[in-house]
Amino acid sequence: MDLEAAPQILAILDCDDRLVLAGLATSGAVAWCHPVQSAAEARSVVIEASALRAQAARAGDWHEPDLAARLCQQADLLEARLVDPLWRSFAARALQIAA
Repeated sequence: MDLEAAPQILAILDCDDRLVLAGLATSGAVAWCHPVQSAAEARSVVIEASALRAQAARAGDWHEPDLAARLCQQADLLEARLVDPLWRSFAARALQIAA
């Protein structure tokens, strides 16, 4: 991994391409994102990520590429919490054990 590169999202998918767990990979480590706990929380995350992407689009229009990139990364990190409902309990428990 290039240590100078921008942070990347690491995603673990099951055999049916459902999101099991995701995190931010930087400097040889992964900061795992805690999965949403409910459909209501998932909706809230989607709304917030959409708002961030809209702000990023406006920042791009204002010729602020660094701000646009940061806002998109924040949206990506929020969306990384959208673990498939079948995996939410498992992912949450795995992160508890790992902590």
